[in-house]
Amino acid sequence: MRSTYTHPLPIKLIAIVAAVAVLVVGVLIYVFNSFARVEPGFVGLVRNGGPFDNRNFQKVITPADGVTNVGMFSTVSEYPTTDRYDYVQPGEYGARPEDGDDLQTDRYRTRTKDGLDVGVQGQWRYVVNTDPAVLEQFDAKFGTRSYSVPGSPDERVRVSDGDRGMAVFIAGQLRPIQQEALRAGIGSANGEELDPSFALLRNLSADPNTLANATPPTTDNAAKFAQLSDSISGAFVNRLNEQLGTAIVDGKPQPFLIAPRFTLQQVYPSPDTQSRIQDVRTAVANLAKANADAAANVAAANGEAQRTAAEAEGRRLVAEKEAQAQVLRQQGYAACTTCADMDKIRAQGEAQAAANAGWKTAPQIYAPGSDAGFLQAPR
Repeated sequence: MRSTYTHPLPIKLIAIVAAVAVLVVGVLIYVFNSFARVEPGFVGLVRNGGPFDNRNFQKVITPADGVTNVGMFSTVSEYPTTDRYDYVQPGEYGARPEDGDDLQTDRYRTRTKDGLDVGVQGQWRYVVNTDPAVLEQFDAKFGTRSYSVPGSPDERVRVSDGDRGMAVFIAGQLRPIQQEALRAGIGSANGEELDPSFALLRNLSADPNTLANATPPTTDNAAKFAQLSDSISGAFVNRLNEQLGTAIVDGKPQPFLIAPRFTLQQVYPSPDTQSRIQDVRTAVANLAKANADAAANVAAANGEAQRTAAEAEGRRLVAEKEAQAQVLRQQGYAACTTCADMDKIRAQGEAQAAANAGWKTAPQIYAPGSDAGFLQAPR
């Protein structure tokens, strides 16, 4: 018996539905792979990337461009437009130069002109040149490279991977040049030009009697730091352009990084140098105390001598006044003998009263007459 079953949907309709589905999927793939945008603070460098396309530079998109059609399978490399920073902190004394480094911090020590080991604190600042013609050449030369991450050597990051990529580029490509410029700049200055307390080291072998003058100069080193910041930045720029090269735009060289700048903030002595400085400070303090004690003793001795002399002078003046008064009394008694007898009687009465009261110190009594003199009242 012949079957009469027929398909519920005509084959033609199935084909149409399948074609529409394929088209929709294709459109979705195109939409999700053909449009791109970048976040604020970045620009995107677009290169062709289709299976049958070349890899040439296409365009640069900015945050102001919003969502942009870049074509199927095109690649977008993001580069920051804001300032990039790399910090320098004093490395551990005696450690390997790279110990403690990370993406944002270079631990660094070097020597001054007079051979002092110092740790350096400062800040490097960079701005990527985002001129499309320059950025295209930067991307072609460095964008596809990857560098190991300081502190995580097994991890590698491409330069074109936004913030992290530029940090890795700075750490991998620029730090050796940074350190070369720092070594030359710090090595051109004596320690005491960077930190006035280093001047105390000149007194380590000095005669102890001269330590009283062993005080660091009060000169502000801000001017020296500004001068060194300029010279280190200039040396770095010259070496940077030799190391990285430059972009050629309209036949003229253009730097990949705009106006790199280093700011020197502080230098720190090594522990042994700090200990030697402290030894001098202690010796200076001890000598100053000894000198102060000696001066105080001299002043005390001088003060005692002056007090003794003043007391003696006072006693002399009192005796002189008493003698003058005695002469005047004698002259008065010579003119009035009755007055003399009355004073004698009064004095004797006072002496007797004092004896009766048990005075320990009897007053002096003046007895006028040819044998006039000072007598002590009876006890």
